[in-house]
Amino acid sequence: MAEREEPEGIALLNDGTKLYVRRSETDRVWVYRVQAGLPYLALLSTIPVGKDPLGIAVTRPGSSSESDFVYVANREDNTVSVINTASDTVVATIPAGKGPRGVAAGIIPTGP
Repeated sequence: MAEREEPEGIALLNDGTKLYVRRSETDRVWVYRVQAGLPYLALLSTIPVGKDPLGIAVTRPGSSSESDFVYVANREDNTVSVINTASDTVVATIPAGKGPRGVAAGIIPTGP
């Protein structure tokens, strides 16, 4: 992040290895590597999303072989961007109605 820029929303992967930070003025999500014992975060990439991203949330995968997904509400595009955390790319853009401002994510457990 540039010195003047401030994070506006964060989502930490369930395993604690990556931090996703949204910044509405850049229309991007920044991805940082989190490493135990280190006093800093390493910038891995920036991901372009829709205009004016506001809400951000991470899902937990249904099984250990699946990737987490990060969901970002894009207020001016009226969409939600879906980021695959294995590739750190937008894999879907979902229409979301007028001016989405937040997202919440969860899983629906399946039976045994």
